[in-house]
This record gives sequence, structure tokens and C-alpha cells, in this order.
Amino acid sequence: MDAAPDLSTFADPSGVVSFRYPADWDTTVQSATENRFVGPSVILYLSVSNQTEPIEDDIDFYKAYNARRPETTVSFSGMQDTTVGNEPAKLLFFTRTNKGGAPMGGLEGAVWFVNHGSKRIWFEFVFDRGHLDDARAIISSVAFAAVSLSTFIDTNGLVLLQYPSEWMAWRDTKFDPNNALLLETDNAFVNLGIYRRPTTDDFADFRATSVEVHPSLAYTWSEPQATTVGGEPARSMAYRFTEAGDDYVHTGTLWLVDHQGRRFSFQCEDMGKHGHELIAVMGSVRFLK
Repeated sequence: MDAAPDLSTFADPSGVVSFRYPADWDTTVQSATENRFVGPSVILYLSVSNQTEPIEDDIDFYKAYNARRPETTVSFSGMQDTTVGNEPAKLLFFTRTNKGGAPMGGLEGAVWFVNHGSKRIWFEFVFDRGHLDDARAIISSVAFAAVSLSTFIDTNGLVLLQYPSEWMAWRDTKFDPNNALLLETDNAFVNLGIYRRPTTDDFADFRATSVEVHPSLAYTWSEPQATTVGGEPARSMAYRFTEAGDDYVHTGTLWLVDHQGRRFSFQCEDMGKHGHELIAVMGSVRFLK
């Protein structure tokens, strides 16, 4: 029975991710955000960069980039939902052949795409056929650093939520005197308003105000759905919009909660780019009175 290989631990310079790999592999720092690990039958390319797009857009970019390779044809198959270091992730398999049609020595590959906090992490493996388990062993050892969180409690002590400490937090009372908190990062935001319970339909008002303030945007809205926020009954409405000349679809959700004679409005955008963080913020909501 072969002895287990000695392992080394890698931690990226930004302190976001660490994992174990065979100690006899060669390692190369390719740039401030990219590292390469070379073993006898496996090569790992690690990329850690700022998250600017949804995972699905990253996958489309990766496919398009490989389609432009002058010397090889890359075929993709078998994309799966999975987890890496307890974070939701996508797994994409591929094979490469020379442009002349000859297989490249039986090389196959797999890429794990995962977001953690404000970072985008890609694990791209290229391996000899039959060595997928070597890649999976490294992925199973991945650990992410805990995201530093700040806690917000409104001035009346009614509601608590947590958010990444690197986000900007302030109150936009000029636009809405009932604004209790506005969180912002990379064109994504959480907007919390606390109101005396209104008698009007806030969803209808939200739709009308959005169109009035942004007449050049093309909006679509879902039907309101029953849900919960902080353990309280709530309603939510998803929406999306596009800007003229831009194919990117912005997505958001508005949650309304009635609690202790007040209405709490939570608007989150952009769900496409920062959905996992925004959902975590909403999952942290607690009503204190």
C-alpha cells in the first residue's frame, strides 16, 4: 500500500483561500492574482481576483476565451452545481484537442468557479486521463477565511443585520427621510427603510417610482411572493432591468415586512453579481422588539 504523500499548505497573499497539495509539486507565482502548481499528472491554475460579474458570466467568459485559442479546440460538458469550502460553486469539465483533431495526450480538465465575500476564485485543473480524483482531493481541502462582518442596529433598536465590513454604510435621508441604512459595494446595495405602516400598496409605489426616476431603463417585475424575513411573515418581489446599449441584466429583490406597527422595506441589488452576499445579509436580519 502506497504511503500518503507529504502535503504542503498554500495560502493566497490576500488571505482569502488556503488548501493542501502534494509537497513535491512545483509552484510558480504567475502574477499578483494567479498561481500555478505542477505535479506529475496534474496542473492547477489558481486565480483569485475581485468579483465583478455573476459566476454564470465568468463561465461564459472562460468558454469564450478558450474558444479563441489558436492551437486547440476545447469541448465543454457536464457543468454541475457543487460546493467548495462550504460555498456554492460551479464545476465545469472540458477536453482539449489539437486543431488537427488529435487528442492532446489524453488531457482532460475541470474548473471550479466559486465566489467568497468580494472575491472570485477559479481552480482550473488540467490532468492526465484518470487523475480527476487528484483534483478533487485538493478541492476537498479548500478553506476560506471568515468574512469580517459589521453589525447594524437602527436608532430605535428595532432591527439588526450584519454585512461585510468592507462595504460602505450610510444613510440616504436626502432621497428618503425614512432611510435607516444604505449599504454599497461595486454597484450592489442594500437599502433599508423603516416606515409607519402605510395603507398604500408599496410594491405598486416602488414600480411607479422606479419608472419615474429612471425612465430610460426597461423594467420587468415578478408577482409578489409570500416569504419570511427574520422569522416574520413577509412578501417579496423580484425585478430586473436593462440599460440602453448594455446587454447586462440587473436584478434585484424588494422585501416588505410589517412588524410592531411599522413597515420594513429591504431592497437588494445587484443579485446577479453579489447574490450570495445579499442573501447572507437578509439571512442575518433579526427583529429586536
